[in-house]
Amino acid sequence: MMRKSIKKRKGISAVVATVLLTVIGIAGVVLFWTVILPMFYRLDFQITDAKLTVVKDKKIMQIEIWNTGSIDIKKLTVEIGSSPITLPREQQVVHVGEKKSIVVEGEEVKFDEENPNIIKVRAEGDAPFGGTRITEKAIIVSPIKA
Repeated sequence: MMRKSIKKRKGISAVVATVLLTVIGIAGVVLFWTVILPMFYRLDFQITDAKLTVVKDKKIMQIEIWNTGSIDIKKLTVEIGSSPITLPREQQVVHVGEKKSIVVEGEEVKFDEENPNIIKVRAEGDAPFGGTRITEKAIIVSPIKA
């Protein structure tokens, strides 16, 4: 009697096995797409040079950005202390591997002429598979009177 009940038991059906394998496959693709793939696309940059200069009561900020990441920088914003500086649109885009020198002068450049100032640079870029990446860096710069 016992032998008959063991022989009558069957494994899972082919339909259930197919559904389970399909669900496992889809979960693997979703995991790869959302966790692993974005790791290959990073937004990073270096501030390779920064100067604050005062020439006859005229303030000038020079900064050089090098995109060392694997996606393009679509938007750059710069602050000296707590004063934001508006950059022209063509100066906000930095392609992968490109170095861009940005020079801003005039009334919107405000900094302390006597003490070191903090320059904050914020970069934003779009990853190829969705999502915006944001990176911020800061550097301390002492002004030069020319």
